[in-house]
Amino acid sequence: MNRITLGDKSFVPYIDYETISKAIDVVAERVNADFKDSAEEPVLLCLLNGAIMFCAELMKRLDFNCSLVSLKLTSYQGTSSTGVVVASTPLPPSIKGKTVIVVEDIVDTGRTIEKVKEMLKEAGAAD
Repeated sequence: MNRITLGDKSFVPYIDYETISKAIDVVAERVNADFKDSAEEPVLLCLLNGAIMFCAELMKRLDFNCSLVSLKLTSYQGTSSTGVVVASTPLPPSIKGKTVIVVEDIVDTGRTIEKVKEMLKEAGAAD
């Protein structure tokens, strides 16, 4: 059985590459359908660090122009949530008036996505 070790944690893969790749294809098809007739150029907001690889794979499959920004948020110390989401980087001013596609890896408590929604609203994102 293959094991992957990251730091002091060891994991056994249980979803193969082909399954993950097909799931990314499905997400890309949906996003492409949403923006196929759009004249605007949306912004992909990659939430660091977890979504980097997913975001890269998704971008390869998109059929429209978009820009990319990233945002680093933290709420964990080790493997436990502190319950408080802190932005380590600010959103760039280029978000104002834009449609933003948030690319996130894991949504567990929902606190991070709520913080992102709040930040996007304050930054003047259109949608």
